[in-house]
Amino acid sequence: MGRLLTISLLFFLGWFCQGALAIADPPKVSIYTTSPLEEGKENTVVCLVSGFHPPKITVEMLRNGEVITNLKAMDMTFESDWKYQWMKYYPFTYKAGDEFRCKVAHAESEPKYYKWDPML
Repeated sequence: MGRLLTISLLFFLGWFCQGALAIADPPKVSIYTTSPLEEGKENTVVCLVSGFHPPKITVEMLRNGEVITNLKAMDMTFESDWKYQWMKYYPFTYKAGDEFRCKVAHAESEPKYYKWDPML
């Protein structure tokens, strides 16, 4: 019983210290479409957020300044170094002048905006 308690305590301390002592790695953000743009054609805009730790993050996407409420997302995944990645995406029909931005807030930092460049 004492051994189980010791192991449980060590596990808890390791878990607690990992979060308390971890250095935050800010995310890398890419925003792009899955196909070349053609007016009136369906496409998908993607916001890929990667290389961040801890996994405390919020990601929103805006179209022409308005928050997209029906944004889709893949499951958050992580690599062997415990850095995470997350992809959110939005299927849309392109109209000339469309503007997309990703709004990313990681850990305790202020949100940052990343603008889609339709020429990429």
